[in-house]
Amino acid sequence: MSGARPAARADSRIKETLTFRLLVAVNRIVQPFQERFGKPNDLTLPEWRCMMALAAHPKSSGEDVTRRMSMDKMAVSRSLRRLEQHGRVRREQDPANARRNLWELTEAGWDLFDTILPAALERDRKAFAAIPEDEKARLMALLRDLEF
Repeated sequence: MSGARPAARADSRIKETLTFRLLVAVNRIVQPFQERFGKPNDLTLPEWRCMMALAAHPKSSGEDVTRRMSMDKMAVSRSLRRLEQHGRVRREQDPANARRNLWELTEAGWDLFDTILPAALERDRKAFAAIPEDEKARLMALLRDLEF
């Protein structure tokens, strides 16, 4: 066995996949979140994603949030519990299924959501400003097609 290091490898094929490009785009869009909103509000990005899901679909179960946001089940569970500890969400037992909780934003949760939303919408607008409206509509339709 020699002390030589293996030759460095590189494979640029991954850079040209849609998945890679979408991940990079999403990461660039959410990059300023932690500094601008996360730290000042003691809020993580997964918690914000749960808040977005509950704003769009109040009285959702954790499973609903997991499915809608395509998040890890444990990340959603941890986020909802932490949001509850901070008084940003509340839960109630599902009348149709006693083993299931339904979650919604509290007034404090809505206040925080209303504080962050304008900046999130502006970030979205700036991120896609160079794309013509008809192409944005087509991209939105394509992304909806990925909701499997």
